[in-house]
Amino acid sequence: VEESASRPRKLRALLKRHRPDGVIVECSAARTDLPPRRFGKTPVVYLDSSRTLYGSGVARSVHDYKLTLKTAMRELSSNRPTCYAFVGYRRKRVWSVFRERGFKVLAKEAGHPCRIFGWKGERADVRARRLAEWVSALPRKSAVLAANDDTAFEILAAARRAHRMIPRDFTLLSIDNLEDRCLSAEPTLSSIQVDWERSGFLAARLLNDIMTGRVESGVVKFGPLLTVHRQ
Repeated sequence: VEESASRPRKLRALLKRHRPDGVIVECSAARTDLPPRRFGKTPVVYLDSSRTLYGSGVARSVHDYKLTLKTAMRELSSNRPTCYAFVGYRRKRVWSVFRERGFKVLAKEAGHPCRIFGWKGERADVRARRLAEWVSALPRKSAVLAANDDTAFEILAAARRAHRMIPRDFTLLSIDNLEDRCLSAEPTLSSIQVDWERSGFLAARLLNDIMTGRVESGVVKFGPLLTVHRQ
């Protein structure tokens, strides 16, 4: 069921029409206003949801971002960088904040500073200028982690604007590995592939366990699958 057909005002009719035995709600959108009470007695599992969404008692399949960040740190540290840096997503998102905080902790544990380019709620053109200035001030041999592939595209544009070359001046790694985006970049983007397919299997298995009475709720985690190396 597409997102547009499952908005809160349409949910009651949708449930009445389909009469599902169980539901998986995908949660990567900005806001998911589909709490368990809207489903009545129908079991529901939330896929890729924030740990703060609807409280700790709901069933969920969550991205173990700490494992993904550790993978990123291993990749970026292989070039012995002078410092680490993180660029957050252009909109305020919980997952971007978690990735920022976690990466900052790992950089500190590695004994290096970590420069942060965070969200400020500004217009796109203002953010682009600020990012170009930030990129131009990065030390040579910095290691930069982008919150996701879209953010990495912004960094590439900022680097061109600042006359910085990747990977000569600094290294760049992204998360999600959206292949079309990564291959169309110049240079092509290296990115960590999160195991989204496994997340679906885990969510389905958890839902089945709830529907058959094996468990009442639960949390299952999925992490990175591999790092896809490009230019």
